[in-house]
Amino acid sequence: DRPASPIPWPLPAPVRPDYWGPSQIGDAIMALNAVSDEPITLIVDSPGGDIFTGFTLYDLIRMSRAPITTIGMFVASMAATILAAGHRRLLLPHSTVMLHLPEQQFRQGTSMNVEDAKIMTKLLEDSKNELVNVYIQRGATANLKGGSTERQIRAQIMKDINREYWLTAEQAVAYGLADAVISPEELYA
Repeated sequence: DRPASPIPWPLPAPVRPDYWGPSQIGDAIMALNAVSDEPITLIVDSPGGDIFTGFTLYDLIRMSRAPITTIGMFVASMAATILAAGHRRLLLPHSTVMLHLPEQQFRQGTSMNVEDAKIMTKLLEDSKNELVNVYIQRGATANLKGGSTERQIRAQIMKDINREYWLTAEQAVAYGLADAVISPEELYA
């Protein structure tokens, strides 16, 4: 049960709102959906990027009629959320996954008044909560044993992402961020 051949547009580094942003990859996914329900493979090799752009791409992947397999290579920050969007989520044996708190650059080189800073702080807090919601919805267990409540899982993820949290491919599967580790030989067998 191998995934379909990769689409010719791997997720680039970083996730950004420009030529290779979500609208172009989303357009490719929707175009493929228009001609076939055949599975789509999206290779995720990215240090992350803009959280709002990443959430848009996450939504576009989840809306695909054709099942999308995400294959992670170097998957950091927002790219981990995009990996999690896949209907089937795979990692190569030497893949690395990194989670952390959301960051956002709002106004490069400009100052911000107190009230705007409060708005930005709330926006980042909301984004953090949504990020954790996505991980839980997509099966993250944070390495907690069966019988753990969603509240316990949420608390553990919040603790883990307080600083950069690095995982090997096997650790990411145990954490619930991916379904399996697959070798290149298995991928194209």
